[in-house]
Amino acid sequence: MNPAEDGIRLGTGLRASQRIADRLRSGAVPVDEVRTLLHDASTLIRVNAMEALIEPARHDAALLRDLEDAARHPENQIRLMGLRAAHYAIACLLRVGTREAIETATALVSGLPDPERSDVTRWLRLSGFDPERAVEA
Repeated sequence: MNPAEDGIRLGTGLRASQRIADRLRSGAVPVDEVRTLLHDASTLIRVNAMEALIEPARHDAALLRDLEDAARHPENQIRLMGLRAAHYAIACLLRVGTREAIETATALVSGLPDPERSDVTRWLRLSGFDPERAVEA
């Protein structure tokens, strides 16, 4: 994303973050720039960047690793409405839906301490993921 092009600077203010998030959701951001935004100062931008990688990650193992890294990265341990940003990365891996992505997500959830693992599993189940297929409590 070219800040000069949009008249905004990354990581500065809610309005700028929302504008970037909107562009990410629209699919208007090239994948290499989305990868960079996985490390933005704004949690809103990072989570939207994770979601923007779902479709391209179905065909690119490096993007799967990016999502896995996002789930492990300390900056994504911040909570959003009860869940960590890292949990959204796990959900994105499940939405990718490939065998490798599901196995990675399952391993990440299995590595969570209880009761966090139970909370994430319950959230994933409520979000429509088959816990028998993807994540076991």
